[in-house]
Amino acid sequence: AFGSDILLVPQDAVAAAASALVGQGHAVWPATRVSEPVLWEAAHAPASDAASARQLAGAWTLVQREEPPGAVTEEYTEGDGPLRLQTPGGLFVELRVPPTEGGASVDQREASFGGRCCAAAEGGLVLCTQHRAVDFQPPLVVPPQSQVAFAAASMEAVGHPGAGHRELWARLSGADDAAFVALELESEEPSPKHPRCGFWLFVGNRFARILGPPRGSGLIAGTCCRSLSQLQKLRGYADVRHELLECYEAVFGIVEKPGLLRCKRVASHPEKGEQVLLDAAGQGGRHGQVVVESDSVVYSPPGGGRETWRIV
Repeated sequence: AFGSDILLVPQDAVAAAASALVGQGHAVWPATRVSEPVLWEAAHAPASDAASARQLAGAWTLVQREEPPGAVTEEYTEGDGPLRLQTPGGLFVELRVPPTEGGASVDQREASFGGRCCAAAEGGLVLCTQHRAVDFQPPLVVPPQSQVAFAAASMEAVGHPGAGHRELWARLSGADDAAFVALELESEEPSPKHPRCGFWLFVGNRFARILGPPRGSGLIAGTCCRSLSQLQKLRGYADVRHELLECYEAVFGIVEKPGLLRCKRVASHPEKGEQVLLDAAGQGGRHGQVVVESDSVVYSPPGGGRETWRIV
């Protein structure tokens, strides 16, 4: 009516139709209505293969990405590539904070995400399904999967099905036998306009935290399309950028000593690199405060507010 096209799709074909539309450059929303429910609901299930999950656990850095395999699109030789921290239980945070230089807008290239990785042994390889609860990029209709092969200190991940890309990851030294701590966001005070979910992981002396609206909420997490830059064209540059800056947070850092956490990479805010995220010994809460309880951690950021994290 009035120049609009209406597409009627059988209920059991909605996910396939949405994938086809996204592949052709369209945006489809709300994300939770068009996604494959069975695959996404598996995010709440425990890892199906504990041995494979333990192999994936640790701190990793991306060395090279090929898309398609054989065509190098990213290469990092100085340890400055994307980072992934993952616990034996499957929770992970992948920090993909772009360099400030480059052709495209830095905002459009923000691509950090976090959630739960389900691993299953399959024919000598490990099939990994990433259930991304928080993602700086618009969600996919179907959770991304890859087939992983392990070497002594590295792993190779190939997109599945179809082998659309190949990634080589190196395990960071000292992280293979590290201690793990996993926190999941329970609440924030004052409550944000758009409730957020989040993960805060510690692997040895490294940590990563990510917060943002859950899949299906807001402009970014609520719209399935191919990229953030495409979403800005379709739904408005200013609105999408405002949501990205106001509602999303991703940080990688180092635990310099117990109670002292220093940022190394901060999504959308490169100027905050090297800032102190928490100094429990500081006076007056100028660098944040933390209270550890039996099953939770309460963190008060330097700028005010209160975050309650459940110990997973």
